[in-house]
Amino acid sequence: MSEEYKVVSRWVFDPKNALFKQPANAKAECETIWCKLDNCPLREKGQCTFSPVLGWDKCPYGRVDHETGPTKRANSFRSWIQERKDQYPDVSRLSSPTQKIAFIGEYVYLPYSHMSMNENVSFLAKSHAFSNGCAFLPIEDWTLVAVLSIIDFRPQALLGGEIKAYQKEQVPKFLEHLREEDPEMWQKVIAERPELDKEPNYVGRKALLRTLHAPIVWKTKHDKYNVMWKWDGKRVYTSSYDTYNSTWGEIKLASVALEGIPEEDAEIVVQDNSWVNKDTEFVD
Repeated sequence: MSEEYKVVSRWVFDPKNALFKQPANAKAECETIWCKLDNCPLREKGQCTFSPVLGWDKCPYGRVDHETGPTKRANSFRSWIQERKDQYPDVSRLSSPTQKIAFIGEYVYLPYSHMSMNENVSFLAKSHAFSNGCAFLPIEDWTLVAVLSIIDFRPQALLGGEIKAYQKEQVPKFLEHLREEDPEMWQKVIAERPELDKEPNYVGRKALLRTLHAPIVWKTKHDKYNVMWKWDGKRVYTSSYDTYNSTWGEIKLASVALEGIPEEDAEIVVQDNSWVNKDTEFVD
């Protein structure tokens, strides 16, 4: 870990070029994320816990600075924006992290809904009605006792009653991630709770296409365009007519053939467990 902060993310907001029309008094903005870590598993994926617009987690190794600039009408508006863009020209904006366990420095990142409400687990800050808390847990507190408490936890809503989505959705997701990301802890858990050692179900999860078992075939789930794709391990291809439209193609075709090479980070939702192998890399 470095003693000095370094800029890892920079975003400059230009209200004149915003996706949605901004009011006349809208101001330019600049968000800068700084970090002390030389290596971060999230940053390797282009992500950072400070990036979400709402509900971000305060990473112990970073900080975020936010500047507000002049309005669109000010004479200094354009120069203010350009100065910030020129300051760190090679630094782009990091995206929001996946809701998945990560080991960051001397902490475990556990970004699962309602998990940091657990009073028996030493999160850096507890979440409650008026705070999102902080999903970071010191690595020395990452124990079997803590993990079992996370699994058994039943958070309560502000007005009373259990938040049932935690046990129904968050715990199963956490267990899948634990099996993949921390095999040693997973073995401790199933030794204590053998009933949790079930055959994993990967259907519905996102994975990198290039890491899935080939060949596979899938159909896009779109109301209008029903395209049957095939992946042979090197390329994707289809002969589905819905991949072509005579409106933009300007000619009617009796048949269609399309093939391409997917990007390295191309993702797909797993539709069958047989697609997954020991080398599969999950996105979520």
